[in-house]
Order: sequence, then structure tokens, then C-alpha cells
Amino acid sequence: MTKIKIKETGEIEEILCVDPRSGIDWSMDLLGYCNDFDGYDDDLDCYIMSEENYDWWNNYANEYQKADFAITELFKEKPELIEEYELLDLSEFNEQPTIMMAFVEENK
Repeated sequence: MTKIKIKETGEIEEILCVDPRSGIDWSMDLLGYCNDFDGYDDDLDCYIMSEENYDWWNNYANEYQKADFAITELFKEKPELIEEYELLDLSEFNEQPTIMMAFVEENK
């Protein structure tokens, strides 16, 4: 879990993204792609971000996690799909959860 202080309100929020295979929280790794931090609050030990950016990243993390869990469940049922999935073009960061969920839906 990564703590975020909302710049406009001072509220502390969290972003969480857990790997369904290992159970490890990798939210800080996900946010490593982020250029939207407005600093760091040493006293609260958290990053600072605008509410708009927080909302976007929190939604992305939730959508990605939902897709990742769905993919993991699909592979448990149909492991033969792993190779096909690995051929997907996931290079467009913003579209990864959508592409992942489309793959799940197509292969249920």
C-alpha cells in the first residue's frame, strides 16, 4: 500500500495493487511510472499528489488488479492460454487493464 497525501485537501489516501500469485503489494512499483507526484511529506512519510492525479492512479490500480486477478483465474482453468496471452501487445500502459480483461472475456 502506498500512502498519498491529497494536495488540495491534506487527506491521506492509499493506492494498493497486490500480485494475485505472490500476494505482494507492488503499488510503489506501479507508481514508479508516475510523474504526477508533487513532492514528499517527510512528517507523514507519504507522497503528495493532486486529487485528480490520485483518482486516475487509484482507478488504474483497481482496474489493473481486477484484470490481473481475472487473468490468474483464467490460467488456473486454462493454462494452455498462457502462451497466447504472452503474445499480446501490452506496450500501451494506459490500455493494459482493458486489453487484459478483453482477453479474459474472449477466452472464458
